[in-house]
Amino acid sequence: MSLPSPLDVAWLVPAIPLIGSSFIALLLFGFSRTLKRLSKPVAVFLITCLGTSAAVSYALLARYSLEGDFNEVLLERKFRVVGQLLEFDFVIDNFTIKAFTVISTIALVLMIAFHYLMKQKKEYVRLIVSLGFLISFIFTFTSVHFLA
Repeated sequence: MSLPSPLDVAWLVPAIPLIGSSFIALLLFGFSRTLKRLSKPVAVFLITCLGTSAAVSYALLARYSLEGDFNEVLLERKFRVVGQLLEFDFVIDNFTIKAFTVISTIALVLMIAFHYLMKQKKEYVRLIVSLGFLISFIFTFTSVHFLA
């Protein structure tokens, strides 16, 4: 059994931080006091989610540097919103791959810095979860192209 192509798992770049942040946010609503005491494992879990996302984006960049230019539509969706057709594509192209790599590197450095600088601070867990959501949405808006 061979490993999947980086393009086959490119959708994981925005999905992994979103899933991890959503999971912790749900736990935060139910077990707020416990999660505040467990801030270090929560932060390490979210940093691991972002690190995995960064690893996938680096694999995409490695494939891009080997193959050259490409433009691949991974997901096409059409929605009707108030009588108007809204179309969008999840596209992996040269810009998206470079943006994924830069954003994931900066976000990983930011999250590690917040982890070490804000230990034992109030609202630390919420900050890390919010940063995970923000990064996931930045990834999503980088890769989604709306069609007119």
